[in-house]
Amino acid sequence: MSDIHERIEAWLKAHEKPEIHIDYAKPEAPIPVGASKIGGCPDVPAGFVWPRYKDRFGVVDAARKDMERPLSFMAQFDLAEVAAFDKEGALPKSGHVAFFFDYEGFYDGGMCDQGGARVFYFPPGTALERMALPDDMGEDADIPELALTFSTRTSRPVSNDWPEELLGDTEPDDDEYEKHNKAESGCKLLGYPFTIQNPMQDECQVAFMDVDWDALENPETKAAMEAGMNDWVLLFQFDSIDVDDYADIMFGDCGALYFWIRKQDLAAGNFGKVYACQQFY
Repeated sequence: MSDIHERIEAWLKAHEKPEIHIDYAKPEAPIPVGASKIGGCPDVPAGFVWPRYKDRFGVVDAARKDMERPLSFMAQFDLAEVAAFDKEGALPKSGHVAFFFDYEGFYDGGMCDQGGARVFYFPPGTALERMALPDDMGEDADIPELALTFSTRTSRPVSNDWPEELLGDTEPDDDEYEKHNKAESGCKLLGYPFTIQNPMQDECQVAFMDVDWDALENPETKAAMEAGMNDWVLLFQFDSIDVDDYADIMFGDCGALYFWIRKQDLAAGNFGKVYACQQFY
């Protein structure tokens, strides 16, 4: 192993943390109410109001500008089931969490519009019932139902997230480089993201601060943004999925959808402050 590879391996080893890897498959039997799953119809409390999004920019259809559309139900997780794989205890140990996203929208590989992603936490003991999809759900906006299984894996930052001084003269087509660069793709909870483009924590913090990028010309604003970037952790990575003749869920060109949350909000069980963005090739 070369010196650069030894330095890379030492740095990666020092920055490892666990992730909850998600495997998926076409259901062989009906999925019980409250069970973890991707897509289908969500299991929610009685009286739940389906989240909707007003397309202020006509990103899907200019004729529908300023019209509301329902968000797509992306996934739900039974946190009591997930807890056995959460080695750092970052998630609540019970209850359910449900993810919704403006799958009809196209966000050009960046942060989705405010309101285009919603995450709901239902505390332990909440009675859940299966809710039908809205009648006005857009064509191809409903996500096929997939059964899930979980495992704990070691998560490492991909090369897009490595510090510049670590890379040195390593070539992108180097076998060792590529091995680590591809190590973290797939669907997961927690851990490091499979970053396809640039790190996303700065986008999350700018959105959270509700400032324009031009505002970072102010040294104090920039310092606050850079300090706040360290608060963000990956909550859920939803990779593009292709299950033959059943499910084809694509984010851009074979990309991924990432839900981010501040570590202090996650610790408090506050899932109302989650931000989402897409990256793709």
